[in-house]
Amino acid sequence: MKNAHYLVKQRHHFLTGKAGPDFPQEDMECNYSNRAKAEHLTALGKQSLGLAGWEVHGPESEDKKKVLRECAAIIYS
Repeated sequence: MKNAHYLVKQRHHFLTGKAGPDFPQEDMECNYSNRAKAEHLTALGKQSLGLAGWEVHGPESEDKKKVLRECAAIIYS
């Protein structure tokens, strides 16, 4: 769950142009017009930042499905 909570912070920082939450908060790109934005990301990049959902493929255990549902609830709430 720790990673899901981190992802929520990271997504916010990316969308606002701030440095990642685990970097010094110099926020040098906040007002930079050519910084990367969500529309520049690939589908995988969007999934990695919690900007697009994902699907579980294959025969996953019930425990793993439960964890994935809990993470999704944190990320997409």
